[in-house]
Amino acid sequence: MLRDYGHDSDATSDSVREEVYLKKDNSGIERAIARDNAVLVAGHVPVTKYGSQLGLPNTIAFFRDPVQQVISHYRHAVRNQGFEDGLLAFARLESSRNIQSRLMAGVDPALLGIVGLTEQYRETLAIVNHCWSWDLRHVKKNVGGRLRLRLLEINARTRERLERLNESDRALYERARQVFKNSLYCLEHRVERDPRGAITLADSRSGVRGWALEMGSDAPVEINIMINGRVHSRTHCDLAVSELSRWRLPREGCVGFRAKNVTLSHGDSVEIRDVRQGLVLARYRVHDDA
Repeated sequence: MLRDYGHDSDATSDSVREEVYLKKDNSGIERAIARDNAVLVAGHVPVTKYGSQLGLPNTIAFFRDPVQQVISHYRHAVRNQGFEDGLLAFARLESSRNIQSRLMAGVDPALLGIVGLTEQYRETLAIVNHCWSWDLRHVKKNVGGRLRLRLLEINARTRERLERLNESDRALYERARQVFKNSLYCLEHRVERDPRGAITLADSRSGVRGWALEMGSDAPVEINIMINGRVHSRTHCDLAVSELSRWRLPREGCVGFRAKNVTLSHGDSVEIRDVRQGLVLARYRVHDDA
């Protein structure tokens, strides 16, 4: 396993440092993999750094409740970096806010091969083992220092402030939870192909646009477009989506759909569901009168 935690980190693998950082070439990750005969690259890097070379379907990312993440990073800063101010002072730092959103760089979690949740780590490992035919075991490490630190309790007002400081991460986390829920359903019901989808636009002028795919399959996905809980139309997702073509997705990114002649009003709820399983792939609340 290769590691990339930045040029100056001792945890970064020598081959990554030489092939990627010294040569200033992100595509060097493929040379580093070949050089070390690696099967996985792990680290804290934007998903876009290697996404086009290695493919988003070959990518796993763990997401965490934003408030819990801020608290965890604060504890680390106090314990290992000598941070002396309070939790809110730490949370207001630009470097402490919306960290997950910055690393995802606008990429929808639904495009990742596997979406994991820290809070459901065991279940995530089960999904990994099933999808990638691995046999990873659940191991607890790096908990001693955390347990020695006094438990940090926060009141409702502090929690609300942390939520406001990390609104982008909250929205991202809720999206990741939806994708994870569907993946877990597929695992538990022995559904081999994990459906994913998104609604990118919904108004009366342009209709409803988006995309849907099945991880590990090149067959076009059939979806129901739902307006306020009722089926509006059924369609196959086979249109080219230019912004998805770089990620080595199924069907080379020809996974889009568009429904015209849709009458929508402010506040209407739009959903897409895959026909095969009836799973809700995405929700969209209309925010413009059209």
